[in-house]
Amino acid sequence: MVRILDYLEVVDRAMTGERIDEKEYEMRVFKNIQEFVRELKIKPDPENPVPSDDSLADEVFEAGLMLAERIGAYCLDTKRVVKITEDEIRGALKKIPEKITVGAGKDARDIVARRPEDGKLPHIIGAGATPLSEDLHVKIMYSIALEQIDSIHSSNMYKINGRRIVGMPLEVYGTRRAIEWAREAIRRAGKPGMYILGYPLNMRAYVINSMLDWEHIRPTDGVCCSHLPEGFKLEYDVLTATHTAHEYGCYVFDHTSGHVGMYSGGPEGVVIHNVAGVLIGQTLLGYDWVFLTVIYALDTQLNDTPEIFWAKSLLSQALARNTKVKFHATRQAGSEPGCREWFLQATQLVLTWVPAGVTIFQADGRPTAPRRENLCGPLESRWCVELIRAATKLRREEANEVVKKISALFPKEKLRQGQFRGRSFEESYDTTTLKPKKDHLELYENMKKEVADLGVPFSW
Repeated sequence: MVRILDYLEVVDRAMTGERIDEKEYEMRVFKNIQEFVRELKIKPDPENPVPSDDSLADEVFEAGLMLAERIGAYCLDTKRVVKITEDEIRGALKKIPEKITVGAGKDARDIVARRPEDGKLPHIIGAGATPLSEDLHVKIMYSIALEQIDSIHSSNMYKINGRRIVGMPLEVYGTRRAIEWAREAIRRAGKPGMYILGYPLNMRAYVINSMLDWEHIRPTDGVCCSHLPEGFKLEYDVLTATHTAHEYGCYVFDHTSGHVGMYSGGPEGVVIHNVAGVLIGQTLLGYDWVFLTVIYALDTQLNDTPEIFWAKSLLSQALARNTKVKFHATRQAGSEPGCREWFLQATQLVLTWVPAGVTIFQADGRPTAPRRENLCGPLESRWCVELIRAATKLRREEANEVVKKISALFPKEKLRQGQFRGRSFEESYDTTTLKPKKDHLELYENMKKEVADLGVPFSW
């Protein structure tokens, strides 16, 4: 845990800060972001979805820092602004360690801050993190745990014991079962000390607190607390859950999101918004790592466009060049696993994030918006692992060329047609042996050749 402000000091500021209407605060966020965009004269560059302008990354970081100081967070419970100073922000950044160690025993792993074009591998977290059916939950998690990953992300579900999960009792019950099944999966895989990132069925304090015991989330594991959603909104519930998790002693995982078309405006505004969100969260809540998202608010199919890749890469570079914040990215895209489109879009996302300095990469098959169960498997994690290793050998300019080539295959008209349908686990794998079916393995090998021809340096 890295804290510069005492927990009670944060509570005091939430009770005594400037009182304003929520809509007024939202307009303050929007106007300030647009002011910085005009001052910096930045806009997305579709010809460079993986930019390599270090000065631009540094300017964006400084803009995000100034935004964080001007805006603070908005406490929804008291309708007051929780302000922070530049000295407090920079003080919080100085206290971040170069590395943290997660997991236990032979399965312990160091998570080390990276820089753009860093030859070090990021920490690779296998997942999960998508709805799984009760009958296949442990099998799918086990098959992923066998891959060459450093840790594992628990998964969620639509039903538990045949009941649709609705309301507090089933949310708590389902979350605890999901952690138990993740632990059973890593035990079967011979990795009992592997770090588990607990993915609750919702982010409320009552669910987070239900995970915090040695049978579920251990102090060497972590929990996902969604701290600062779009617009830097802070709730007492989140503050309480975060404080409880810190006092328990496990790692705390944050989620800072920015939505194109909302408070931030375009992708360029989302980059500044997300830098500010990371800095506000680090200063007020002292998380151990943060998950970053840049998405279209109204059409998730447009997440796989050059301007969104540009925003993700620039955001990563701004943080990697100027902080030791541990930040987490994923390859979620607008396609289901088990189709050619999934492999290509996964390639774009890995090459967008890894050469830009991401610390943790989530190797999974989940689409951005999963519409059915069991959309992940071991080959999907393996594909990401092989891509990540290759991506550490690429300069940003080289990654940029590959991402551009793939983008030419996905014009917006094609993306807007809807999610590319692939195949679920039971369609791609033998559910008894957990081995890939012949046609799925052939697709994997064919895609590896196709992507290598585009310029990805796989180790054969």
